[in-house]
Amino acid sequence: MAVEPLMEREIEDRRGTDAYKKAGLAFAEHRIAMCRLATKESDWIMVDDWEASKAEYTRTALVLDHIEHEINEVNGGVRDSTGIRRKAKVALMSGADLIDTMSVPGVWAREDLDHILGRYGAFIIERMGTDLVKALETLEPWRDNIYAIPQLIQNDVSSTKVRQFLRKDMSISRLALRCILKGSRGDESHTLLANNATSKGVTTCAKVDTEMCLSGKATRSSMDSDPPGIYHDRGRHARENSYGHLLPHTRSAAIRPGHPVANSTRTSRRTTSGRIPSSSYAEKHRAQFSQVESSRAPSLNVRSKSGREAEVKVTKRKGRKRRTTLDHNHYRDTTRTRDISQSLNLDLEKATFSSPKEPRQSRVKNLSNRSNPWSRRRKCIFAATIGSRRSSAGHNDVAAPMPTQPSNSNLNGIAPSSIPEGARGTYLDPFTWYDTTDFNLTYTNETVGGLPLMGLNSTYSDDTRANAQVPPLTSKFMYGTTPIRGVNLGGWLSLEPFITPSLFSSTSTPPIVDEYTLTASLGANAPNVLEKHYATFIKRDTFAAIRAAGFDHIRISFSYWSVTTYPGDPYVRGISFRYLLRAIEYCRMNGLRVNLDLHGVPGSQNGWNHSGRLGPIGWLNGTDGQLNADRTLNIHRQLTTFFAQPRYANIVTMYGLVNEPRMAALNQSAVLNWTATAITILRQSGMPQSTVAVIGDGFLGLANWVDSPLLLLPNTSTQNLLLDAHQYAIFALDQLALPHAEKLAYVCDGFAQQTNASMNSSKGFGNFICGEWSQADTDCAPNLNNVGAGSRWEGTYLLNEQPNCPLKNSSCSCQEPNGDPKTYREVYKTWLQHFAAGQMKSFNYGWGSFYWTWLTEEATQWSWKLGMEAGILPSNVRMLDESVSCEGGVDWAGQGLGETI
Repeated sequence: MAVEPLMEREIEDRRGTDAYKKAGLAFAEHRIAMCRLATKESDWIMVDDWEASKAEYTRTALVLDHIEHEINEVNGGVRDSTGIRRKAKVALMSGADLIDTMSVPGVWAREDLDHILGRYGAFIIERMGTDLVKALETLEPWRDNIYAIPQLIQNDVSSTKVRQFLRKDMSISRLALRCILKGSRGDESHTLLANNATSKGVTTCAKVDTEMCLSGKATRSSMDSDPPGIYHDRGRHARENSYGHLLPHTRSAAIRPGHPVANSTRTSRRTTSGRIPSSSYAEKHRAQFSQVESSRAPSLNVRSKSGREAEVKVTKRKGRKRRTTLDHNHYRDTTRTRDISQSLNLDLEKATFSSPKEPRQSRVKNLSNRSNPWSRRRKCIFAATIGSRRSSAGHNDVAAPMPTQPSNSNLNGIAPSSIPEGARGTYLDPFTWYDTTDFNLTYTNETVGGLPLMGLNSTYSDDTRANAQVPPLTSKFMYGTTPIRGVNLGGWLSLEPFITPSLFSSTSTPPIVDEYTLTASLGANAPNVLEKHYATFIKRDTFAAIRAAGFDHIRISFSYWSVTTYPGDPYVRGISFRYLLRAIEYCRMNGLRVNLDLHGVPGSQNGWNHSGRLGPIGWLNGTDGQLNADRTLNIHRQLTTFFAQPRYANIVTMYGLVNEPRMAALNQSAVLNWTATAITILRQSGMPQSTVAVIGDGFLGLANWVDSPLLLLPNTSTQNLLLDAHQYAIFALDQLALPHAEKLAYVCDGFAQQTNASMNSSKGFGNFICGEWSQADTDCAPNLNNVGAGSRWEGTYLLNEQPNCPLKNSSCSCQEPNGDPKTYREVYKTWLQHFAAGQMKSFNYGWGSFYWTWLTEEATQWSWKLGMEAGILPSNVRMLDESVSCEGGVDWAGQGLGETI
């Protein structure tokens, strides 16, 4: 009788094993036992047998749901430093072979990929024989939620090969976990474990001192017992653990302390932070981080009370010194933790790197124990994360010094008492404004569409024209016949780190990576800092200079907090709207027509920093996705009502519904339906029917807008409907890596073909414009790929395994593109001129283009103003049309322009 339950259990085990259809896979109870052996001496990894104990195959999406439920529902989340429980972020961890299968059409259900990669995200450990970059290219909709962990030294160890060794009676002492080998001696069951060194369906959980839970398939098979603040992977460069401890890990063999996944530095976006408590191990090995001087590379030193010392540069272990050098490229990746932490909304705290130039301090938290199964017998130590660098005064250094305040002489003769008592100190009180230049300071509380008229002058004239080649504002601009020669005012009313890096130079904690974190860090001082920026970055003479440069249109980017904010928003409400209205009047003075661009919407339409908040997309996606979409429609109702005033009929001729919605990651039908509703709002608002409604192509590619369903929806005829694509040849790896001659041919011929095809309504959408383009021929500009991120060109951007200049080797350099333009070689200047001219010629086959952008603080190749000053762009945009030919034939290499810059 005692045998029957065992037989029944073995049948169930076989059923669970067979469901995976993997030859030689051990029974579930043995896989569980193997993982428990592997984690027996670990104080930061736990094992969950939920999946392996099930008789049927369990989809990965359901396993992740289970892990999240256990942590966030059963366990109530994780505790932060104040003891408050917060939700944890769960993610899948796997080898590259698994992600490779995800890239094969038909292997994984689309809804499962959306659930796994869209909702949770994945950390992928590079595996020999798998082309990770190629696999990720086919997973583009979720690319920003997949984080690659490169292996500097390739490791081909796998459970399959372990079994092959054993079948041939070959030693596996260097391949398998020591605890499993030890357990196999004299124990048939454990011998079976060694013979079947796979843990399919077993969840091993590595605890995090932040809110992140990694759940994945580990492929490493060796283990150290060092404290999990640093790891010593034999033959590898060492890196600090950027997250602290990792939370539950599913479908996996055990993760060793300091496994590379613990050191991944690329991440997606927000939430809040918390931590899983621990006890004796933390007491025994509480790490004390200290600054380490180094003349060559950043380093980190960790000392525990037990006397053990671990340092990235030199590690003392068991009386021996082992030197591990932190690779410079890895340091640049790891500094991206600032970006990453905000991506996942991790509350990265305390400790960090120390570099020769910028030493950083660190602290460590002790954690308490709990009786919950998710924390039983598990002890954690907080590991290295990006910390806070503070000024000697003890406050965060966020913004660069601003110029002295304008004279505001037009306040003379206006008595403060003329402002009603209830309005004093508010938006309507000009005595609180940083800059009153050219504003009407007569008090009024009148609104249109709920938006204030305060500051507007009652008289205006539309008789001006930008130049002799375009009509005055009172006459119709021949869109589709006369190309738009426009420029963007980017990074002004909607901040962007690479445009104004001075605003993002703080190393405070949490890191400053977007306007959300900037305003949250500034707190009550945010209005002062941002209004100074609005008043000084773009001024009255800016518009005169744009006119003098031959432009006839300006695209002004602004975000929803110009109109309103919502509970929990740290953004500065309304002030930017006042400067938007003044900018439109400056455009009027110079005959420049305006394209209004709603650059950031509630929830973020793309999750990128220029939407306001780096993080997951919360617009038409997620819990509040529909709410945020409806909020955006309400904002359009207010804006279109306001700009339906007669004074704007001749000046605001183009109206952008939403900038760069990331349609590949959204429900496309939902986006199209929302767009049709927004167009209806515009058409019914009272704005002229001739107002051009601008819709973004969502990065779907122009070919995918042929016979768009949008054209079949109400109020969406192609007349006065414009498709806006942002054409850059530097973010897609295949385009970035083109040699100079081929890249010039691509922008001359490829962009031209796309433009012509799109303009042909029988082959494309119809009306087309390039709303953003740039002279930059690399992605080298600092902060372009997010604060602290490297470049694809040099191979220091996280998802790249190698440099991506044409030669694809270590000679790829950003030194000249990022250098002083005065030092540019003449051949490089000539190339940049050709590259810019080729693009503009192509876009002029359509409705024209808007250059991105007029002004940056440092990035010369992204600023028309700085480009003119450097001699790489002409003083008049029309000269660019005539300056060079697109016929090619230039031997750039022969003229000394190498393919590495």
